Amino acid sequence: MRLTAWILFLCVLTFAQTDTATITGSIVDASGPAVADAVIRASNRATGATFNAQSNDSGVYVLTALPIGSYDVSITRPGFQSVRRVDVVLSAGTRARIDASLQVGAVTE
Repeated sequence: MRLTAWILFLCVLTFAQTDTATITGSIVDASGPAVADAVIRASNRATGATFNAQSNDSGVYVLTALPIGSYDVSITRPGFQSVRRVDVVLSAGTRARIDASLQVGAVTE
């Protein structure tokens, strides 16, 4: 009976582990107000897979269930200069935070 319970416990732990991660953050403009509808794109450097999110009215965004790996993250919104973070490394179960302050102006890379 004890052995069966132990095996069941180990199985639950195995299935509970995750090989994914999350990127979250908030987007504001240079003077402080939240920037809604900014597009956040995370591109996996090894596979080329891209994942997208959009900031809400409070400037907050979340990209969930990202496979572990290294990502390039870009944040764009018409009327603002884009922001790019290169080589953001995600490990299993991590929650990376990338906040950005967008400068008014033409979109640049």
